[in-house]
Amino acid sequence: MVAIPGVLIAWRETKYRRKWLWLGFPLTLFLLLCLFETKTWYYPLQLMPFASAIAAVSLCHLTELYRRSHWLPSALSVALGAIACALVLTGGAIAFHVAPLDLDPTYGWVGIGTGLGWLIPGAICWGDRRRVSVRRRARVWQWGWLLGPWGGIVMLYATGLWGNYNPAIETALAQPTLAPILQTHAVDFVFADDDPLGGASDAIVLTFYTPQLGDRLTQLNQLQPGRYAWVRSNLNPPDFPDTRVVARIPSWQLVHRPERSNR
Repeated sequence: MVAIPGVLIAWRETKYRRKWLWLGFPLTLFLLLCLFETKTWYYPLQLMPFASAIAAVSLCHLTELYRRSHWLPSALSVALGAIACALVLTGGAIAFHVAPLDLDPTYGWVGIGTGLGWLIPGAICWGDRRRVSVRRRARVWQWGWLLGPWGGIVMLYATGLWGNYNPAIETALAQPTLAPILQTHAVDFVFADDDPLGGASDAIVLTFYTPQLGDRLTQLNQLQPGRYAWVRSNLNPPDFPDTRVVARIPSWQLVHRPERSNR
């Protein structure tokens, strides 16, 4: 949204050169992406560098207006401060289970991180202007607009919401009955010949969270005595009398084939 007024500002200002290049190219690319029949979430990532540059034009223009004591930065600071307070209060209610909301508490910390960063422009705008020079206040005010998204990104990584492609599997693998087995034993994988990766991305995630990878098997009866294996939930281990189910996670189950008795 910040980039939208940046397009108009950059087009009107004479100091910005080669406007047809860095304004026309992203617009042309956007139109081409709209014409594609397939719509995937990562297609617009190609536009993000241009959108960031254009948004920077808007932010620099607002900072210049702040130095001139224009009313627009003050009004935007109040609006942003209201949004920040709402994010902090709502995020705190979710993180500390104050409100009866059926949400993961980690989402609340993301709201808190974003809201705290966005409180800075309002604090700078309405603070004591006699102690700090206008140039320094304007710089901190400009940084405050960036601290909100940066705080949210930091909390996304800190809470594992980013970089954790399947939280359900990671949580399931941390079960007290399951974690020691994965740490001390190699675990095989049972994949069919026409299903080399288990048929879904969760199979790749499961191999990532399994510390000691074993062999790739195509049938459960290939599992050697004393070994563990991950198999699909649609496979019925009771059909194999010498195999037992140790644990179940979404779409998968860990099975074990005991050692044969010497008796």
